[in-house]
Amino acid sequence: MQEVSQLEAEHFLCPVNCSEKPFVLRVQGVSMEPKFQDGDLIFVDPEATCVHCSYVVARLDDDNQATFKQLIIESGQKYLKALNPSWPDPLILINGNCTLVGRVVFTGKSL
Repeated sequence: MQEVSQLEAEHFLCPVNCSEKPFVLRVQGVSMEPKFQDGDLIFVDPEATCVHCSYVVARLDDDNQATFKQLIIESGQKYLKALNPSWPDPLILINGNCTLVGRVVFTGKSL
């Protein structure tokens, strides 16, 4: 599972229009490679609508940690998808066991 760590959001202003509640996370792990690398910063807006193919932060109820994945909606069913083609569990079925925390509205590289 791709983990994310919360940073001090007050040190980062979101460079795109979004709600007044965005926060910043640092990507940890390789499940979203090659598009997102370990250490990348993601700006998450908890008020943005999560739609098919959005990049989202979700909290799985079975595991009290956040995960960063792509939201897939097909035939009324929702999944969390890892982008890394060699990830062991590329799709996680959302069946009431997940809370979508917010949609990624901007990404950046950490220096």
